[in-house]
Amino acid sequence: MTISFCWINGTKPRESGQWNDGLAAAMRIIEKEHTVTYHDQYSTTWEDSDVILLWEATCTNQGQYADFYNAIRRSSKKKILLFAGGPIEYLDAVGFDLYLVESEINEKEFEALGLPWMRAFGVNDEVMRPFKQVKVFDGIFPATCASWKRLDLFSQALGSKGVVCGRYQENDRMPFEHVKNNCTLLLPELKQEAVAALLNASYVHVN
Repeated sequence: MTISFCWINGTKPRESGQWNDGLAAAMRIIEKEHTVTYHDQYSTTWEDSDVILLWEATCTNQGQYADFYNAIRRSSKKKILLFAGGPIEYLDAVGFDLYLVESEINEKEFEALGLPWMRAFGVNDEVMRPFKQVKVFDGIFPATCASWKRLDLFSQALGSKGVVCGRYQENDRMPFEHVKNNCTLLLPELKQEAVAALLNASYVHVN
C-alpha cells in the first residue's frame, strides 16, 4: 500500500520535536510495511497513493491553505485526518473516511457530529508524569511560539517568575520578542524529558 502523508505549514513528521516525536515514531513503524511519501501544501503528487493522511486541524478550511485542504477532501482516495486540534464545525470537517483524535474531548466532539473517529494519540506517561522537584517557576507555557497562543499575556502576568519553551517561527517573531521584553525565561523547543522537568518545577501549567 502507498500512503501519502500530507501536512500544512508545519514541521515534517520525521523530524524530531517536542510535540511530534510520537507521530514520527508511528510513521517509522508504518514505513516498515508500506510505502510512504511526504507532501507539504505545495505538492500535487499525493493523488498517486492509495491512502491520504492529512495532519492538520479542520479549521484550515477557513485559512490560507483552504485550497490544499479542500483538494484533499474532494479526492476519491481513502482519506484520514490526523486531527491536530482547533475548532470543529461539521461543514469544515466532513469529507474524510476516518478522524484520528488525541483526547476524550475530541472523541465527544466527533461523536456528536456523527463523524467516524478513533483514538490515535496520547501522552507518554512514562515521561510526562509528576515527580518531586523544587518549584522554580510560578508558571510554564510550553508551546510553539505563535501569536494566537498569546504568550504576550502570559509573560506580562508572570514576568521573571514564568518560563516559556517552544519552537521559534521565523515568520512570527513577536511572541519571542514579547516574552524577552517581559523578562520571562525563554527556552527553545526541548525534548520531552526536559519539558517534563520544567513542568514539575512549575506551580502552574498554562495551555
